[in-house]
Amino acid sequence: MTEVTLELIKMGYVKPDYIDKYDNMTLIFACQNGETEVALELIKTGKFNPDYIDKNGNTVMMLVFDQYIEEVVLELIKMGYAKPDHIDKDDNTVLIWACHNGMTEVAFELIKTGHTKPDHINKDGNTALIWACQNGMTKVAFELIKTGLQLVAYKVDIS
Repeated sequence: MTEVTLELIKMGYVKPDYIDKYDNMTLIFACQNGETEVALELIKTGKFNPDYIDKNGNTVMMLVFDQYIEEVVLELIKMGYAKPDHIDKDDNTVLIWACHNGMTEVAFELIKTGHTKPDHINKDGNTALIWACQNGMTKVAFELIKTGLQLVAYKVDIS
């Protein structure tokens, strides 16, 4: 079925910017169904709305993160659709999502953009650095420290 969908995209029969009544964009639908090739082809058309934000405050990039498809996330960054400074309803940045999902290459690419907020703290008190450390992303953690982020320590009652 992937081959048919790819051909329909090339022929212009698929609307990359279509959003259904449930707030699902064609690109996100492809990712939710594990259709990496289809998602990449939709991105390459450039005809989807990269500024789309769903009712929960998630950007296209954040919605793709939710599907753990690193190749699609990297393509969005490459094409300039990352929106690294956007913050979702849970106060997560794209960089926090990358580190939370253990996407090392994505985290490096986002840091390289220079538009990330490496010391941003989400609603749960987590930062990209915390997630990088929890997920064994040592090189990313050191890269984050090199950015000059503010290291914040919290006093936690463990009694």
